[in-house]
Amino acid sequence: MSGTEKIGEMLSSHIPKDFLLSVDARFHAALDQATAQGQSFAPGHRSNVTGVCRHFKLNEALDDAFTEFDITHRPLRGNAIVAGDFGPVAIARFHKNKGPWNNSRRSAGKLGLCRKNNVAEYLVQPDFLREENAALTELTCFLVTEHDGRPDESGEIYLVVPDTDMDLKNLLFQESLTQFMQRYQKVQALADRAVPTLKPGVKRQQPREDRS
Repeated sequence: MSGTEKIGEMLSSHIPKDFLLSVDARFHAALDQATAQGQSFAPGHRSNVTGVCRHFKLNEALDDAFTEFDITHRPLRGNAIVAGDFGPVAIARFHKNKGPWNNSRRSAGKLGLCRKNNVAEYLVQPDFLREENAALTELTCFLVTEHDGRPDESGEIYLVVPDTDMDLKNLLFQESLTQFMQRYQKVQALADRAVPTLKPGVKRQQPREDRS
């Protein structure tokens, strides 16, 4: 199994599907609200108002999702990062406009969270491999919204695992939420196809004939 697939398997085994469905609905509602708020201002202010409103609306949306699923997380406080823990998997968020992803706005808080991805970095990037059999025991994943703030734009949500330097041009893992949700469908399909078998030599009991 590749390093990237190990990351995907760890994320899907610790992050509940229902949590991501909640995030999907809440994030899109937050983006719509921020865009509508921006549109009520003069053209010269719209981009700034939308950006500020989007930041706080998305933080509140993620906080609400953590609270809904009783996930331990950092409380809302100004511009501080909102992050929660699903066991060994930490989740936070950030936003990108459409276009090439660059490495701007890598705050000290985000870089601190990314230190957890050192083993994942070794597994995915062979040039940095130090331990061939390193165990993947913790990860930091970011929920990334991509939206330019236009009223007619739907936006996309990604699950992203950066390296320890948070190099967004060389991600360790990146899947859209739509693509990632298929991982749960595959697991369910395997479970549905599972057929219990008897041990060798054990005969299947036949139903008794009703003599009443």
